[in-house]
Amino acid sequence: MLDAKDLRIGNLIKWISTNTVEVVQEINSCGKYHLINNVQITDAEPIELTEEWLLRFGLTKHNGYPYKFLDGFIKIRNGEYFFKYHNLDIKLNYVHNLQNLHYIFTQTELTLKDEK
Repeated sequence: MLDAKDLRIGNLIKWISTNTVEVVQEINSCGKYHLINNVQITDAEPIELTEEWLLRFGLTKHNGYPYKFLDGFIKIRNGEYFFKYHNLDIKLNYVHNLQNLHYIFTQTELTLKDEK
């Protein structure tokens, strides 16, 4: 389930009814309801992070080591994804987690490589 406080403009989400991916353009609060792009947040779900998504963002393996990301790496342990940098170890469940982490460190959007 998506939580509006975890999202930011530019994040990718998936609509449940159509199984399509869309960029978050707008987040609004309407009483107890949250809207994404003028649709209730309950109609959307997060996109699970996979190796396919890492590749779509242009991440590559570095000398056989996990995927290079910023000054660290994305490691996969027991099917779970983590950003590893020295003693920092951050679990990443969803695509928007990866996008938000990139934005926090660089103040730039993480874009799909075919959109650059």
